Formats: sequence, structure tokens, C-alpha cells
Amino acid sequence: MNASTVDEASKVKRRWNWWKIGFFVMLFLFEGAREWAVIATYEPPKIAVSNYVGRVQTLVTATGRWQRLDGGSPMVPGATKITCWQNEGKCYEVSYDFLNGYVGEPSLDVFDAKFSDDAVTYENDNPKCALYAVRIDLKLKKVIATRDRKENPAEGTCQNMEHRIEMTLGDGFVFTHLEDEHLLPIFWLIAKAFGSK
Repeated sequence: MNASTVDEASKVKRRWNWWKIGFFVMLFLFEGAREWAVIATYEPPKIAVSNYVGRVQTLVTATGRWQRLDGGSPMVPGATKITCWQNEGKCYEVSYDFLNGYVGEPSLDVFDAKFSDDAVTYENDNPKCALYAVRIDLKLKKVIATRDRKENPAEGTCQNMEHRIEMTLGDGFVFTHLEDEHLLPIFWLIAKAFGSK
């Protein structure tokens, strides 16, 4: 082996800075461990309610979680159960909300309702800022509601509310994509590389 061949081999060895490669490998492993820890500690609210609409003689019931139909910002997670008695002409609405991982106390409201063969309707005018109109469609097995901001609300903070929201009672189980909630760059890159969402 001549001197020029030895020089070539030593140059190749010098080109590989193993400490730099080791540094980036360790950085990658550390970032992966950090992202795994973020996933392990993040616990989205679990709402154990399924969507249901049904009628038994004069009793109409509906359960679920309010979800937007108009594609706006997500609503505060929670669960609602509506029980309507035709012989009383009333609907009882029980609901509770999740906020920052805490479950709010349940609230009960009673409304005068109108009954027909295929629907039950009622309005909730109790809030200071908005009027809710609810329709339980017994043929479609759906609950559709609108929330309209009042024209002259009692409080100035109501002006920040959206003018109208359309919503429905849906299933309570929501599957959250963690990459949308947290900065997980390595998992995001791996997901993009393999074409998954």
C-alpha cells in the first residue's frame, strides 16, 4: 500500500465526524422521548354518551353531545339528555360541561314544548345573550338546534358572541389527533413520511 492510498483512507475517516453523528442521534432520541411523555400526559376529556333519539308512547328522549353543523369553532365539550312528556307538554333538559379537564355541575332546565307526530320543538330564552330553538325530529332520529344572539343583549360581553350557531346532538366519543394539540415535530415528520394523518 503506497503513501497516497493511506492518505486517502485517513481523509475518508476524517470526513466522518462520529461525535456529530452521535450528537444528532442522541438529540433525536431525546426529542422522541419528550414527545412520548407529552402524549402520555395528555388526557382529552372522555364523554361517555352516545347519540340517541327515541319515542315510547308519550315519552320522547334524546341524548348526545352538542356538535356544530356550520363548521365554526368547536363547542365546549359536554353531554345533554332531553326528556319530553307529551301529557305534561314539557321538555326537561339536563346538561353538563367539561372545562380544562374539570366536569361542571349538571344543570336542569324545563321548557314548554310543542308535540306533533314527527317532532318535538321548544325554545330556551333563559340565557342573557342568546335564544336557543331545539327540534327533535322523530323521523330522522336527530336533534337540530340553533343559537341566535339576541339583538339587544343585557350585557356588553354578548357582543363578542357569534350571531348564529347551528348544531346537533351527536356521539360523545371524540378521537383527538395529538399532533393537532401539541408540538410533536418528530412524530409529525414520521406521519407525513408514511402518508398517515
